[in-house]
Order: sequence, then structure tokens, then C-alpha cells
Amino acid sequence: MSSLPSRRRRRRQLRCGGDVRPSADWADLPIDVLLSVLHKLDPMELMMGGAGRVCRSWRRAVRDEPELWRRIDTRFRKGHRCEIYEDTAKEAVRRGSRRCEAFCGEDASDHFLLFLAEHAPTLKSLRLIFSDRISNEGLLEAINKFPVLEELELSRCKHVFGKVYKFIGIACPHLKSFRLSCLHSYSSEAAKYNKDEEAMAISTMSTLRSLQLLGSELTNKGLTAILDNCTRLEYLDIRHCFNICFDTTLRAKCARIKTMKLPHGSTADYDLEIGIPIRRRSKTCILWKFGGKEVCPADCRVPGLPQAHAMSSIPSGRRRRLRRSGEVRPSADWADLPIDALLSVLHKLEPIELMVGSAGRVCRSWRRAVRDEPELWRRIDMRARKDRLYRIDERTAREAVRRSSGRCEAFWGEDATDHFLLFLAEHAPTLKSLRLISSNHISNEGLIESINKFPMLEELELSLCKNVFGKVYEVIGIACPRLKSFRLSYPCFYSIEDAEYNKDEEAMGIATMSALRSLQLFGSELTNKGLTSILDNCTHLEHLDIRHCFNIYFDTALRAKCARIKTTRPPHGSTDDYEFYIGNPVRTRSRKTRRDYAFFGNSIYRGFQVVP
Repeated sequence: MSSLPSRRRRRRQLRCGGDVRPSADWADLPIDVLLSVLHKLDPMELMMGGAGRVCRSWRRAVRDEPELWRRIDTRFRKGHRCEIYEDTAKEAVRRGSRRCEAFCGEDASDHFLLFLAEHAPTLKSLRLIFSDRISNEGLLEAINKFPVLEELELSRCKHVFGKVYKFIGIACPHLKSFRLSCLHSYSSEAAKYNKDEEAMAISTMSTLRSLQLLGSELTNKGLTAILDNCTRLEYLDIRHCFNICFDTTLRAKCARIKTMKLPHGSTADYDLEIGIPIRRRSKTCILWKFGGKEVCPADCRVPGLPQAHAMSSIPSGRRRRLRRSGEVRPSADWADLPIDALLSVLHKLEPIELMVGSAGRVCRSWRRAVRDEPELWRRIDMRARKDRLYRIDERTAREAVRRSSGRCEAFWGEDATDHFLLFLAEHAPTLKSLRLISSNHISNEGLIESINKFPMLEELELSLCKNVFGKVYEVIGIACPRLKSFRLSYPCFYSIEDAEYNKDEEAMGIATMSALRSLQLFGSELTNKGLTSILDNCTHLEHLDIRHCFNIYFDTALRAKCARIKTTRPPHGSTDDYEFYIGNPVRTRSRKTRRDYAFFGNSIYRGFQVVP
């Protein structure tokens, strides 16, 4: 009689003169029975469904029992009536009370990964799907905080690529299962393109027992490296990896694998959509975003302008006959744009997009402008960024500099070499801005040889360049008398606590740059003595950034000298706006310098460091 209201039950009891059989009370269920019932529901149904509205005890169990939140699945499914937002996923993780062992979700971001790392340190399974807001840098920062991770999936995460998998293998020594799926098999047929870079990185995951690489471009060489290093592998899925050809040697290596799915195997049991295989001679695959929609270069048009030739696929003779008859209204011709209007359109694109994009394929006049107009190549930015799905090699950078015809005024790039610096000095004598980041192939000798050929240089950055050090900065100060901005960043603060070691050698060299107005020394080991020398000689200084320079102690004299500086960023200042990733501070008595450690060159990604 639980369905009858209590007042009606009492009336009926009094009318009949009998007792009413007491109904079952859901609130009195033992906690173990209640948890077994709630375990039948999906975590998102517990979060957004009606289980918490049954009664007070159920609501308390849903909110306060971490046992219900050990495994969290926020993927969107047909049964869900609404989308699952990041705030909902965060609340589910919070309810796990740091006991969450498995998380599976879509559309995650770098910020959410860091939140998950903080609130689920014992996570064993992490599956991320369609998470385009996760980058290499964010993943590397978070992955070091999952030391017991055993299962990892990174499917359709387009901004996670390259050597990041090597760091995952090092940071997660217990990893047993790894899944990496692409939308479609994309293979670049360029001779110098390395198709096995990711496979070589995955081969560092030596404890793997299950591996899925669906749609990967790896070749026999990469698969062989994986099989040689992952000796415990029992399950291997390489469907749609069409660059693999099974010869006698590879078949012998695969004989020990218990379950194997071949490149041309059936995909009926695959849970994601599969695209059509693509093979191109280009080294790059560019996805343009216009109006929030990604389109391929062949379909790309300049936003904000009318579409070109509606009849471009019709032969020209037939077009003329149709126009004479009046059947077709002539469409606008892109080739007839005035050169100033054309340049204003092309200036909206970055130099690297002009170089490898489709602007040069619109028509002959556009191709001529992209190739022969030096005005488009005054500022060249070749840095790697999250929104770029392609890698920029030295040959591409050289071609961009050649197109400037000696008028290039700014060059920003990564992984440069001594040879490229000499090439740049020869083809860009009027250079005013030079920013070199993570360029470990540049040496003191190469920089000194080329810097004397940049007499008009006003801005210079040498961040994360481990082979540039010492008295080279004094040579720069003499060779570039117009230098107004100088940036020098290290991956972390590294200080040698030895009385005989000179911590201010570089600072004394920087003090010769007397025309400086802006100076950044991030993570430097200079002391009060070196900073005082800089302040005494650089009298025009207006901006000073010495964050993470922990050998500096602001006494009365130093505060007085810094009083004239308009903007000062102290050693313990916030690093929220810092563009690179920062390692933990190190103090050591060893005479080994920071250049002796292998993590220096890869420290653009925050996280994994090995310092004895």
C-alpha cells in the first residue's frame, strides 16, 4: 500500500478495523545494498539523473560515497539527454575524493588534465577522445603526475603528436595498454619526411601488453622498433596502417603476438568513424579553420571575400560562348585584383601558410605574388604552435628568407643551426628582430660569426639554446650597438653552489648592451653583483624581468637602483603569462653545468626532468 497517501491509509485502517502492512522504506537500506544498487547506474546518470532525489540517504550516498566515483565515463552516448560539460566532469572527479582510478571522456582541455592530475593521483586508466584542446605541452605537464597509469588512449587528439609519446613512456613505467587512433590513414610520400617518429617514441613504452595504432603512418622500420623494445606485447592492432608490408622478417617478429589485427583487417568492431585513406607528396597536412569549420586546402577560400569563378571547371572556349549568348553572368576574376588589394588579402595569412598553403594555387597572379613580392616576407615566423599540424624544416625557412629579397626585418624560429644563421646573415642584412628558441644546434662560434653581420639588430632572443653561453653576450653587445630588447630564458633555475664558480659571467657580458630598454633573464643564476653591473651600464632600461633568478636578494642598495625601472618582474613573481614551461629549481654542488643534462633541449615541455 505504499502507493496510497498516508492519510488515505489511516482512514482505510480505521474503516476496516485492521492493521496496515508497513511498506518498504528505501531510506533504511543498508549502505552495502544501496551501493550495489547505485553501482548499476552510470556515473553521469548519478550526477544528472534522479537517483539523488529518491530520499535523503540516497542523496547523501550519491554525494559522499567515493566508491561510486572510482570509474568515471563522461563520453556522450545516445542515452544521454544532454551534453556533459567540463564543470560536470570536474564535480564527478571531486566526488571521487582522490580515489578515482579510471577516467574516460571527450573534449578535454589542458586545464582539465591538470585538475585531474591534482584530484586523481592514483589514476590507472585515462582515455581521451576528440580532445582537440589538449596540446603536447599540457599533456606533458600532467602526465608526470600519473605515476601508476596502466591504460592510456589518445584518439582523435589532433594537437598531440611527435616526440610527446617518448616522454609518456618515461613518465609512466607501468603503462600496459596504449591506444592511438586517427580519423583516416594519412601518408606523406615526401622522401625526407619521417613517418616513424611517433613509432620510435612509442617503442620506449617497454611494459606494453596491448597496443592499438589505427590509421598510423608508421612503416616496417617503426613497427620493428616497437616489437624489439616492447617484448611483453600480446595484442597488436595496426588496422589501416597501409605503409606496413609484411615480409619474412616482420612475420617472424610478429609470430609471438597472441592477437593481431592486420592493416587490411575488418573494422566492423571499431567504435569510431573511419575516413578514407589519403596519400600526398606534400610533407604537411593543413587543416584550415574558417567560420569554426575545418576544411582541406583544396577547398580553402579567403574569408570575407566572394568566391572565385563559379565556372572554373568549364573550358574557357565554352565559357566565352555561353557569355556571348547571355546565358551566364560573368563572375569576378581573382586574377584581376589590383596588386595592393591582393597584398592586403595575402597579408592576412602567415608566411608559413603562404609557403605551404593553397594561396599560391588560386591562380597565376596569386602564385606570382606569393613567390615574387618581398613585402609579404618582411616578418617570418617559423615557430611551432598548437594550431599548426605540420612541422617546419630548415629548407622551408630558407625559401621564405630567399623570397624576402634581402628585405626581411624579423625572423622568429626554432631548432635553427649555425649554417642557417650564416645563410640568414647573408640574405637578411637589415634584420631588426631575431628570436631563436630551442636551437640546440647553434654554438658560440656560429653565433659570433653571424652576429657581426646584423648591425641593425634591435631585438634578440636566445631562449632554451643550451650551447650558447659565457662571454658570447659581450660580443653581441659590441656587435649590435642598437640592441634595445634582449631575452634569455632557461628551462629551470640551476645554480652551482661552489665558491670558485662564477655565476655572473653572462651578466657581465649582458652589461655591455648599453642601449637596452627591455631585458628578460628567466631562470638565470646571476647574483646581486651581476644585476648591479647591468643596472649601472644599461641606463635606458625600462623593463626588467628576473623571474626565477633565485640568487638575487633585494637589499636597500639594489631596491634603490631598481626604483628608476618602470616595470620590474621580481624573482618570485607570477609566471602565468610566461610562454614556455618551467622546471623545478635546482641547487647543486656538482660542477656539471645545466648544459650537461639531456632534458635541456626538450624543456619547452614542462614536466619530466632528471637531475642527479
